[in-house]
Amino acid sequence: MRVRVLILQDAALDADPMISELKGAGLEPDWAQVSTEPEFVAHLDGAYDLILADHQLPQLGGLRALQLVRARSDTPVILVSASTELEAALDAIRSGADDYLPRDRMSRLGPATRRALEQRRRRAEDERAWKALAVAEEKYRVLLETSMDAVIMVNDQGLIEYANYAVQTIFGYDPQDLAGCRSDMLQPGHLRSAQNEQFQHDLGFRPRALHRKPAEYVGLHRDRHEIPLEITFSDVQLGGRQMLSFFLRDISDRKLQQERIARLTRIYAVLSGINGAILRIRDAQELLDAACRIAVDHGDFGIVWIGRFDPRKSEVAVIASANLPSAALLQAARLPVDGAGSSPDGEVVARAVAEKSPVFVNDIGTGAYAGG
Repeated sequence: MRVRVLILQDAALDADPMISELKGAGLEPDWAQVSTEPEFVAHLDGAYDLILADHQLPQLGGLRALQLVRARSDTPVILVSASTELEAALDAIRSGADDYLPRDRMSRLGPATRRALEQRRRRAEDERAWKALAVAEEKYRVLLETSMDAVIMVNDQGLIEYANYAVQTIFGYDPQDLAGCRSDMLQPGHLRSAQNEQFQHDLGFRPRALHRKPAEYVGLHRDRHEIPLEITFSDVQLGGRQMLSFFLRDISDRKLQQERIARLTRIYAVLSGINGAILRIRDAQELLDAACRIAVDHGDFGIVWIGRFDPRKSEVAVIASANLPSAALLQAARLPVDGAGSSPDGEVVARAVAEKSPVFVNDIGTGAYAGG
């Protein structure tokens, strides 16, 4: 094993026994000798594996040399001294020396060198491992803190122990404000029992993968409006404790898009069905009745009716319908559209007649036959 050694000694004859011991221990020393502080400092920039220093050198004492080394690196330093005093050895070790050898025990130099080199190798490995761990932790921290999804960690008592910054975007809470709070505060009260039951069912399912499949839940924003969520969670052990990690995604935009697609699909189904009826049916009344039924069956409308406008009487007569109650049908048989004292339903019909364009009413509960 090749070793680069710097020897702090004032006489070459004093260095020879050290080199002999190193060779006897199976090492191949490539060495240099210095005796003054300027020379010693100049050599510290070199990549030495080991420094052997005379503890009682007049020009540069061992403790001073040790101080100079430790200010620059963790290169192993073994102090050699004529003194066998225990206190001197303890001072050297406390100051950072890897070992302290009396000259009359030079036979220990080989094992002491191998031990010092092994300790340095382990320190280097530990330092690399700690740096790699720090880099990995920083990557995960950045990943969590910049994630668009909310990440929440809950302990076995149901209390939140961690929340990332996306929680504020989705739920409106500062992450620090959620620490120690119950996680079910993020659920609507009227859905809490059912969702907790569903969650316990999902939790009891143990898949092979660490993360379970995403499931849809409903969350509660700080301002009390409900949020459609897609949740993935996993149960983990941290510090011997059972924890649950939740990954929550706001799917409001996705839900709106799904609703738009469903609405367009319904409209297409109605139009397609009516086009088919036009090709099949020759009787006008039968065609109008079929159109109303198609709108209910395929368009998912609650009530559908068709009226004919009589401009002389300023009223609309219902001539075809589907799902319109009998009482409402009789009431709507002659629906005035002159606007004077008319009902909400009459106002809607009057607008459609006057504007000659579709009129949309979202609150159909205000009228018995405005449509559905």
